[in-house]
Amino acid sequence: MANVNVLNFWKNSLTFSVLASFKLLNSVRTKENNDKRQNMELSYRALIDNI
Repeated sequence: MANVNVLNFWKNSLTFSVLASFKLLNSVRTKENNDKRQNMELSYRALIDNI
C-alpha cells in the first residue's frame, strides 16, 4: 500500500512540474503557439496518467 502512495505522490509531483513548466512557457509565448502547447500538455497528461 505504501508503494502505491509513494508512486501516486511522485506522479502528482511530476504532473505539477510539467504543467507548471507549460504555464511558465505559455506566459512568454505568443497566442499562435497556444494550440501547440495545449496539445503537448494534453499528451503529457495522458502519458503521466498511464504510468
